[in-house]
This record gives sequence, structure tokens and C-alpha cells, in this order.
Amino acid sequence: MTQRLSLTTKQEQVYDFVKAFIKANGFSPTYSQIGKPLTIQSGTVRKHLIFLQAKGWLTFNPGESRSIILKES
Repeated sequence: MTQRLSLTTKQEQVYDFVKAFIKANGFSPTYSQIGKPLTIQSGTVRKHLIFLQAKGWLTFNPGESRSIILKES
């Protein structure tokens, strides 16, 4: 298994929100759904998700909406 890099506080908040949302709904949230409760804009959400991907915490299913896929721990 690939080692994951540590997260900033905000990245951890984004990851935890996505994880809880997927558990509750069975699909990933939109950028807007992530940003609103965390009081960050969609563009900033996207940046955090890209960093989470680079650090090994999640991936995306290209060409699909709601395409965030959490990597197994």
C-alpha cells in the first residue's frame, strides 16, 4: 500500500466531510456541498481535493460528476 502524506487542518476537514457525506448518501458531494459548511468557495474546494489526490487520500473517476473516490486506508 502507498504511504499517505499528512494533511493540513483544512484538507483534513474536507476529507472528513467527503467521507461522512459518502457514508450517509452513497455518493460523493459536489464542490458546492463541500464548500458551504466549511465556508470555502468551490475553487478552493477543488484545490484541496487536488492536494488530497496528490497526497494519496482520494482519486477521481474522470468524466463523471460526483466522481470523488476515497482510497482505502
